[in-house]
Amino acid sequence: MALSYRYWATFRLKQNPTWQKRYTSLGLAFDKVGSRFWQEPTSFVAFNSVQVLENVARILKPALDPNVDLLVLALSDTSSCCYIGTPDNAAVFKHHFPFAKKV
Repeated sequence: MALSYRYWATFRLKQNPTWQKRYTSLGLAFDKVGSRFWQEPTSFVAFNSVQVLENVARILKPALDPNVDLLVLALSDTSSCCYIGTPDNAAVFKHHFPFAKKV
């Protein structure tokens, strides 16, 4: 039986002419990398994956435009966290996620 990791991700996609394409691509990327999704809140998803954190981020990143979008991905119950994009308020972001690594 393969080891399964529990993740959560939250994201913000900038609404512009390519928003719908990126949103659809992100959903397909989550489907590719995860299972057992919980996605009741807006722009938040918890899921299982057999992939390690860096691989999950690598699979999700092409669906985003890092110049305008932001995704924070964390391994549940750990301090392992990474992000794609640039937080609007980097100082506050780093205060709450000092261990987060940019992908």
